[in-house]
Amino acid sequence: MTNDTFEKFELNNIYCGNSVELLRYVSSDTIDLVVTSPPYDNIRDYKGFSLDLKQIGIELFRTMKEGGIVAVVIQDQTKDFGKSLTSFKLAID
Repeated sequence: MTNDTFEKFELNNIYCGNSVELLRYVSSDTIDLVVTSPPYDNIRDYKGFSLDLKQIGIELFRTMKEGGIVAVVIQDQTKDFGKSLTSFKLAID
């Protein structure tokens, strides 16, 4: 991805790419609302795709307006009668 990709960055368009890389092109304090359902706990096979939830959180914190809302649809995986606590870890990060 290059800076040329976003020279013509416009509102109300869909940009497909790595979330962390794309968010780096978004100005600070500009987003009002994010709704996301990221892959977690290897519940599904994403064919090698991985996600750095912590780094995305850092970029979202930077780009969100004061009072903005980030809604994350996530659930803990249950394995051997125990929960993974992924949602708790995400909130702490």
